[in-house]
Amino acid sequence: IARKLKEKLPNIIVVGVDPVGSILAQPEALNDHNRLCGYKVEGIGYDFIPEVLDRSLVDQWVKTEDQESFVMARRLIREEGLLVGGSCGATVAAALRAAQTLQEGQRCVVLLADSTRNYMTKFLNDQWMFDNEFVDDSLHQSTNYTKFKKSMTTWWSSQPVAALHLPAAFTILPTLSCKAAAELMDAKGYDQFPVVDVSGTLHGVVTNGQILSKLASGRLAAKDPVARGMFQHFARVTSTTALGELAELFDKEFFAVVQGDNGALHIATRIDLLNFITTNEQQ
Repeated sequence: IARKLKEKLPNIIVVGVDPVGSILAQPEALNDHNRLCGYKVEGIGYDFIPEVLDRSLVDQWVKTEDQESFVMARRLIREEGLLVGGSCGATVAAALRAAQTLQEGQRCVVLLADSTRNYMTKFLNDQWMFDNEFVDDSLHQSTNYTKFKKSMTTWWSSQPVAALHLPAAFTILPTLSCKAAAELMDAKGYDQFPVVDVSGTLHGVVTNGQILSKLASGRLAAKDPVARGMFQHFARVTSTTALGELAELFDKEFFAVVQGDNGALHIATRIDLLNFITTNEQQ
């Protein structure tokens, strides 16, 4: 599209949109490599440069955040009746910034290439926006938001994760075989192990469910190291994290790695939180 537009309008300025966490934008200084993390907006951005992408056709890049993208997409639906997807929200948010440099008589054309079809349970859902902390002013003032925040105000929600008194996690090396890890899980009675190297650096978490899934699908052999079958992205909290925040994580996560004092690692699960609540309520 950019090539054809430049063919017809040689003086056109093409602005590319790239989410924070992606590396497509130029100059390279726009990409903060300390923030090469996941992002929720779908359909734009990559952690590699696709061969089909000719970045020489883009005159300017604008980086966008998840929150502004989803909030703008919801605004376009609400105020303009445009049933757009999250990447369109990113595009319009970027266009509003780029348009500030326009001179009188210049036009700004925004291409919206995504629809709401695949996002009915994501950014269109208020609860999803709450869970991912993408609350905008319209949501913040809504009755649903008030009820949501009130539901998290309990006798235990402000207490720290340290109150769970979790035991130190049993850790394994990345080179340990999946077979040996499964045997250890059975012997120790654990469902997951943090995977650390000899220096104690955390690399991931391996679970019995993940090993079974990959073995069953043929993507992993029993002799393979757990490094090939571990989760590299998982929930992390500290010993001072509020239990209310941990409970919110457990709406979509089965466990969280707890970074304790002096670098100690712990695993918090739903049953740990449940036992804490029920035991202390009885007292």
